[in-house]
Amino acid sequence: MVSFLTTVILTLVVIYSLANILLGLLGWKRTGKGKGEYYIAGGKLGAFVTFWVFVSTYLSTYAFVGHGVTYYFWGCQWALIDTISYAAVITPLTIFLALRLYKLGKMHNYITPTDLIAHRSGEKLDIPLRILVGFGLIFFPSVFYVSMQLQAMGGMLAGLTGGELSYEFLVLLFAAIIAIYTVLGGLRGVAYTDILQGLTFTALIFGLVIVLIVKWGGLAELIQAAVNTPKGQEVFQPAPSLALPPQYMYSYIILANITWTCLAPHILVRTYSARDTKAVLSMGLGSGIFIPITYALVPIVIGAALVATFPQPPDLSAPEELLSLLFIKFFGPVLAAVLMLGLIAAGNTTAAALLVLNASVLHIDIFEKVFKVQWDHRKVDITSRLLVLIVLGIAVSAALKPDIPIVGIAVKYIWSGYAVLSIPIVIMLIWRRATGWGIFAGILTGFIVLLLNLFVLFPDWPYNPWGLWEGAIPTLVSGIVTVVVSLLTPPPSEEFLRKFYGE
Repeated sequence: MVSFLTTVILTLVVIYSLANILLGLLGWKRTGKGKGEYYIAGGKLGAFVTFWVFVSTYLSTYAFVGHGVTYYFWGCQWALIDTISYAAVITPLTIFLALRLYKLGKMHNYITPTDLIAHRSGEKLDIPLRILVGFGLIFFPSVFYVSMQLQAMGGMLAGLTGGELSYEFLVLLFAAIIAIYTVLGGLRGVAYTDILQGLTFTALIFGLVIVLIVKWGGLAELIQAAVNTPKGQEVFQPAPSLALPPQYMYSYIILANITWTCLAPHILVRTYSARDTKAVLSMGLGSGIFIPITYALVPIVIGAALVATFPQPPDLSAPEELLSLLFIKFFGPVLAAVLMLGLIAAGNTTAAALLVLNASVLHIDIFEKVFKVQWDHRKVDITSRLLVLIVLGIAVSAALKPDIPIVGIAVKYIWSGYAVLSIPIVIMLIWRRATGWGIFAGILTGFIVLLLNLFVLFPDWPYNPWGLWEGAIPTLVSGIVTVVVSLLTPPPSEEFLRKFYGE
């Protein structure tokens, strides 16, 4: 016999999920035939939709759960890093690069991120790059990214129900819900659900922040209450075991965040889906309004509330359960269940975007371009949907083993992989002298160095002997090799460059 709270939680999840499924069904009805329709909505999303698409894609469980929990366990330095990163680096570069990516995507009918890289590198390197980039640096990190969303949602709700609903059951439940509306509507269905999920997340997360501040009588009072606890001494004046060296902070802010301009693969393809420049600028507007606030104010409030409430860490089966305990303590079980809809919204939207992305990578980059498999429209539609399910199945397998906090997964596997990939993209977008061999060599060597650092040379954090961010050395190697090899190989022809840049 399940408790009243568990019944309330399941009811809310079902109602919210049905709303998303209906939006996915609307996307299905409006999606035409062909891979371009399924994977990038035919490049026809308008400004209102792209605004919420961009906001929702950024606002993953990393924002809802990851920051606050990391604040508690790793110290306030991490919140400082991301506050600086999003406000000073990511948002301005997003607006700058989005228009450039949109123009190239429209001009050359790109669908996957690898289309852009392979085209700029030349026909000889098309297949090697699609294998390396598509499977190695998009598919591999993105599967972890999907599992991260499932892990956060499952861990939080398992903690909220006191274990009545098991973590494993909830992971499978959310995976099934996401699968339904993503398989139905493709990117257009995901975009429609993004509107609902973005509004839900925004309302609940800002409502949560306001309530927490009011309960302590103000933000300054909340932070002071946290500082005065034993845990607060670690968090606000990090002990040696928690302190991050300055070089770690600087290398992360500079190198990791180039990936989060528009160059995380699932965000890059959002620029392909925009109908016009107005829709692209709407993406930048959404980024500029919501992202700095969400990644600056929210972590401070939630992190300080966790420290003030739990001066000693309680026993947890997963770090993310800590936020569940906070919600129950201050809001009661029913309101805590309502707040969980914000978490579900954050996890759903990012997971769905990544599923569509990974399906397109397997379909176009691997099956069509590498293995030369060609299908008619009916087989294309069926294959697209089957690949979503395959990718989701792999992500679920990873999520069922929640050994690492979600931010640990992000900075170790995902951000590092995306950074290695992004540096050559930045170089090729702004430097005409970049060559295909330079781009390929940079990505390949960066990826090899990343794997060696993580699993062979330096298997313990921070995976290098200099105290730099995990992905710093591989990213620097990727950029340096791209430039050096480009200078040592024949430049692209002016005719090719004029066609590529649309001059």
